[in-house]
Amino acid sequence: LDGVKQSSLNGDAGYHESLVHPGMFMHDDPKRVAIIGGGEGATLREVLKHDTVEKCTMVEIDELMVMTSHKYLKEWSDCSDIVGSAEWCVDDPRADVRYEDAVAWFIDRFGDGVAEAEKKFHEDDYVPFDVIIMDALDPQVNIPFAEVLYKQPAFLQSIYDSLTEDGIIVMQLGDAPSIHDPSDQVGRNENRAIITEHLLRMGFESVHVYEEKHSDFGDPWSYLVAMKDFTARTNWYLNVAEIEVAIKDRIKHTYSGKSALRFFDGATMMTYQTPHKAFETIYCRNKPVPQGCDEISKGFSKSRPNAPVSSFEVKASQVGDQAGRGIFAKVDIPKGAYIGVEQSMNSIKVTPTTYDIISSHVEEYVEAAGFDAVVEFLWGYGFESNLYVSVECFTVDQRFLDEIYVYLSHKG
Repeated sequence: LDGVKQSSLNGDAGYHESLVHPGMFMHDDPKRVAIIGGGEGATLREVLKHDTVEKCTMVEIDELMVMTSHKYLKEWSDCSDIVGSAEWCVDDPRADVRYEDAVAWFIDRFGDGVAEAEKKFHEDDYVPFDVIIMDALDPQVNIPFAEVLYKQPAFLQSIYDSLTEDGIIVMQLGDAPSIHDPSDQVGRNENRAIITEHLLRMGFESVHVYEEKHSDFGDPWSYLVAMKDFTARTNWYLNVAEIEVAIKDRIKHTYSGKSALRFFDGATMMTYQTPHKAFETIYCRNKPVPQGCDEISKGFSKSRPNAPVSSFEVKASQVGDQAGRGIFAKVDIPKGAYIGVEQSMNSIKVTPTTYDIISSHVEEYVEAAGFDAVVEFLWGYGFESNLYVSVECFTVDQRFLDEIYVYLSHKG
């Protein structure tokens, strides 16, 4: 389109499933969804695979693009295999396609100053959305409409206001960065930096970037998910099994009996949970340098000394006859030194679901009584953390695990 590759048959599933499903599964029950753009119909197709969806409003300015895609690119908008849908996704009873300017559409309905008495559209147009998916122009495209999409505060604020209190926005951000790129604040990726800053300033409580290399665009493609409610963050860090269960429970069946998802699954989602190094690298090239980009804030500083596990030993304590054994340093340990950095990867994180399963088994099954020791271990030596999820999980710090390592290595 206008000389810019928009999609390909080989990359259809890779692009559209990685755009739609991570954000959709972050919401526990997405009923109302909006799509900005998505002219070829594939984004709509993926949304309609979720059986929770009651209505999906697609606002696309280019009706000719939709009709041309339907005529020549039928695979992109083919919903014929989805149980309860239609041959053309646009004809699905849950689809509401508007051939309008999305910027004006959202500002007219959810912009500042839209008083109750001035509402001139159907009342359903003013009902907030659970998920909004922005499948529009790449932020790197240098045309006026792209500038409006990514830089106009009034439009972005109307998007925020059009979401429910636990609403989620998803957008594609163009080709993914490399470690050799400058900060997004300068050059062709300026819009990507601006939109990210706007989302944080407006009040989105959890923002995640990820990339996918199977979109057939030549370079890996980048995406962003932003959540108004921090608790949705829990769903972002579900494990493979939990995601697979969610897929089985929610994704519609097909007439053919094949999976409706050709690309996205639990293992794929796991690759999105932690941003690639390049995102961190270019972010930390911003001026001024953002908080958290120095070595100490990252949790490791090359300038700080490390006392390896071999610097300690387990021996009888001299405090008293009944004092038992203890861990003692064999050499002087510098103040502020790390302890056993070489063992730091041994930390254990127990997610809320895992902890709940262990606890419920202990309570319900006599045969699981041995798990009491696991629960006692977590309570005795772990600490609660909500760094990754809104519900606190248990983490056993690597320093305690180092002590166990030293103890077991010397126990005789």
